[in-house]
Amino acid sequence: SDQRTRLREAFQFYRQGQGQIDVHEMRMLFRALDLDFEGETFASNLPGSHVSLTQIEEEVSSQTFYKMQKGRYFVALSLDEAENLRA
Repeated sequence: SDQRTRLREAFQFYRQGQGQIDVHEMRMLFRALDLDFEGETFASNLPGSHVSLTQIEEEVSSQTFYKMQKGRYFVALSLDEAENLRA
């Protein structure tokens, strides 16, 4: 998918030749993806000092990642409904 490709490209940018990135690089990666809060939460729960792309993909695609987003709700809308929606 497009999101997975974007995540992989961002990971490759921050990776310094190894197959993993450190916590600081991971925070920068999440900031670049506009996921600052989620990155901080993920970093605080990280068991080690490095993380792989596979670990990040699993975290982002799992429901546990969305539990970190308190106060955010997801709604499915048709295009017609979305056109008429106002904030």
